[in-house]
Amino acid sequence: MVATLTVPAASATRTSATTAAVPILRVVAQNFNVFSSGTLRFAFVVDNPRLRARLLAPRPAQPNELRIALGPRITDGAEGVRRALVDPARIEVRDEIVLDTAGLDVRADGALEAVAGATDGGNDPRRIDFGGPGIYPVVLEVRTAGNPRLRAVTFVHRFGAATSDGALVVSPLVSLDPGPVLQPDGRGVVTPAMRELATTTAALLETVPSAFTVHARPEWLEGIATSDDPRDREAWARLSAALAATTIATTTYVPVDPGDAARSRRVDALGAMLERGRTALTGLGLEDRTEAALWVATAPLDDDGAGALAALGVRTIVVLPQAGSTLTGEDRSARPSRLRTADGTLGLHVVDGQLADDLSVAAREPFLAGVAVAAQLVAERAEIVAGGGDPAGRRFVLASRTGAPAAPEVMREALLVLARLPGVVRLAPLRAVAAPPVEAVRPSLRPGTRTFLAARLDLVDGLRVAVDRLSSTLGPASPTRVALSRMLDVVPSDDLSEAQRTRYADAVRARLKVVRTAVRVAPGSTFTLGARESELRVDLTNDYDEPLTVQVRLASNKLDVRTEAVVVTVPAGGAAQVAIPVVARTNGLFPVEVRIFTADGLRQLGRRVEVSARVNAIAGLGRTVTGVGLLLLGVWWLAHLRRAHRKRVSRNHPVLRSRP
Repeated sequence: MVATLTVPAASATRTSATTAAVPILRVVAQNFNVFSSGTLRFAFVVDNPRLRARLLAPRPAQPNELRIALGPRITDGAEGVRRALVDPARIEVRDEIVLDTAGLDVRADGALEAVAGATDGGNDPRRIDFGGPGIYPVVLEVRTAGNPRLRAVTFVHRFGAATSDGALVVSPLVSLDPGPVLQPDGRGVVTPAMRELATTTAALLETVPSAFTVHARPEWLEGIATSDDPRDREAWARLSAALAATTIATTTYVPVDPGDAARSRRVDALGAMLERGRTALTGLGLEDRTEAALWVATAPLDDDGAGALAALGVRTIVVLPQAGSTLTGEDRSARPSRLRTADGTLGLHVVDGQLADDLSVAAREPFLAGVAVAAQLVAERAEIVAGGGDPAGRRFVLASRTGAPAAPEVMREALLVLARLPGVVRLAPLRAVAAPPVEAVRPSLRPGTRTFLAARLDLVDGLRVAVDRLSSTLGPASPTRVALSRMLDVVPSDDLSEAQRTRYADAVRARLKVVRTAVRVAPGSTFTLGARESELRVDLTNDYDEPLTVQVRLASNKLDVRTEAVVVTVPAGGAAQVAIPVVARTNGLFPVEVRIFTADGLRQLGRRVEVSARVNAIAGLGRTVTGVGLLLLGVWWLAHLRRAHRKRVSRNHPVLRSRP
């Protein structure tokens, strides 16, 4: 839609001869369906207070009028609607009615409301004459003193009697991928734009939630759902409630090119990433809304990619305009299409590029733009019926060129109009079809050449091995393991630059290094053993913010270690002591080697540490020697005393004292 519309000025022949640029009239409501002998009702806003007061003046000096001019019925489908918008000067006025603006009703919201009767084939000057069912352009023009001041072009649907013709199927779709939430430092960052996207999408889905198909990046959904920010929680509460009534297409956790996976011979990894996406949706309570066999192509899809998706169970592909560069021979009239691959036949839906343009730029007047979108679809149905086709066999997918809700108000207004067309339009979500009809159009996909995924997956596989090596130390429910696993899930993403990918990989390595060196032997440890058999008590500290389970081993030439290894859990930011039974071989001060391993003993953590041990374990032998020495000394003194006694006795013996 353009900001300024031009339409033909009134003339006696009711045909435009000149075109003048006039500001647009802001129409805010109308009845799209007009029944036989019904009414046309238009509500519009005049923002200029002086002009508004003049229009409502009861007895103006010069006439103030609203001209309602009906153009001819559109018979060439959406093209006719678009032509009326692009070149309204060519609209031939079929009938018109002029109303005095002073007699218009003023609604509670301040809008002015005009009502005009409708008829088929009558000559009532108070009614506008239609020529039968169909889509008609309407020119609304506000005039003062005969001069046009405001104009707008809109459309109405002259509703006919019920027919056996089927309803045209219309499937609204949104694709949500605002980029990664998880950052290399492990934090989840939900930007204001991401939060606004959630809120905007929720408001759009609430229009007719059961009709919508949603393609959403699971990593973003998971990130906003687990955010601690109250604003994010509020946005997620509204979005999740809306998503619970939609159909959600399957997708990988982060965007990955299926063709790249096929050429890299890593379809298994593509399947794992699809499963990771489903797991994320299951964790958010959306598993019942997922259409596992439906894929939305947001980037160019090649033949190898279609084959890989077919091998993984996908049965229907929807191609957005930005992804259609590799598609050739497609049909633009919403007919069923099919793609043949070595792994199966796929159903195909191509988003209409012209309608996508209307939904890709926010319109200054979203109501009029939405009515124009609805008019194009109804006009297309009429052309299909006129050509002998079955509208029920056609499906139009409504989406912007990227799938993002770029003009949500335009889509909302279009859906509100289409929802009131029973038997003419049926709003329904996309579903995977088991087998497209044999007569379906058979477009083809160009081959692709890119093979970047293999190197990315090699990087991820190597980092996963490094994480798994610490699994016994971190534990199965470790927040670190969960965070590292999510970071590695993000690394293969197509929307990361190589520099960004390197930052994620470096962050994983840095976190692993911190874990490996977090548990240490307390500094200044010197052990003293006071018996031959004793326990060597090792004090450990943990600098990490999670409890870590490690295995401690000792080695020394002077000790026999009775227990080869002892497993201990050191609390986060705390300390623990482990007692290891040993037997001393000798006495003295000597080195003891302490090594810390993962809990399973397969990987050493950090460097080995050498501590000192002072062993008095042989001190009992010294006491024995001392005791023996004292005993010998006692025996010597006893012997000495006995000898001395004998000498005294001998000296005092009578025989020895007698003289010769």
